[in-house]
Amino acid sequence: MSKYAYLRPLVTPNFIFDFPSQFEIKKINEFISGNYNQTVKIANQNMQAIMSGSQLIWYIQSKNNNQIVGKLNLTFTNQELNTADIECFLSEELTDSQILEISQRVVHICTTNLELKDINIINSLNKITCQELKNHYNIGQ
Repeated sequence: MSKYAYLRPLVTPNFIFDFPSQFEIKKINEFISGNYNQTVKIANQNMQAIMSGSQLIWYIQSKNNNQIVGKLNLTFTNQELNTADIECFLSEELTDSQILEISQRVVHICTTNLELKDINIINSLNKITCQELKNHYNIGQ
């Protein structure tokens, strides 16, 4: 994880991207709407994946109300070739401009911070995030 320690926190005008360890389980539980024990299990799995270097995971917190509004997962599929799978879950309550702000930061993380050469979208991201990623990667969706 120390290899990626510089990737937290990541700040935009309205949001903070940070690793799961920086959030109270209660806040994560509110975002995923799960039961508390399941949330603890998910948080532990997230930290194990980050510590192993196989994944980077950020929760996205609104600066306005300190609520978690999203989660970004990057799973490295081939670190030598700089390729990764991406999942981004965002609150349905976000506006298009907020989603665009988050999406542009996601692209910046992938292209500039991590210098990923190729990504694979493994869940159906919202249209705005997909378009931002397609603008920078050859993604045929």
